[in-house]
Amino acid sequence: MISVDDALARVINEVEPLPSELVPLAAADGRVLAEPIISTLMLPPFANSAMDGYAFRASHVAQASPEQPIFLMLVESISAGMVGKHTVGPGQAARIMTGAPIPSGADAVIKYEDTTNPTPDTVAITQPVTLGNCIRLPGEDVQIGAQVVPAPAILTPPTLGLCAALG
Repeated sequence: MISVDDALARVINEVEPLPSELVPLAAADGRVLAEPIISTLMLPPFANSAMDGYAFRASHVAQASPEQPIFLMLVESISAGMVGKHTVGPGQAARIMTGAPIPSGADAVIKYEDTTNPTPDTVAITQPVTLGNCIRLPGEDVQIGAQVVPAPAILTPPTLGLCAALG
């Protein structure tokens, strides 16, 4: 009979790792990553809304209050996956969904729950909003050159989703 340490040493000395191979992403679940995944992209790739709400210029609602709301004219509605067609100007706002790109001219987002719509074409802002409010900046989650999955790592649905997002 041999000791556990001797048995382990024999196994380690006799076993060779399998060669690495390329497999489609859909077939990689549960496999072990042979080399780290380094990002070649920024995530998110563009400034986008972190909330369903309204995008506008923060400086135009600096004096907003429940007693003196600021009324903004709605110029468009931007769904996730769509790009705004209008520049948001003074006194204007765009409806925006989570993940949609921030339209030109806008620098803040307020969530729907913090607004009212006195008419279908206007939104009432009842509180000041800071510059950049509810906006996810390019590269906020992942920067170019960042190691996002170390090796060796067992690939799981979350890591595969990240790999898919990075192309």
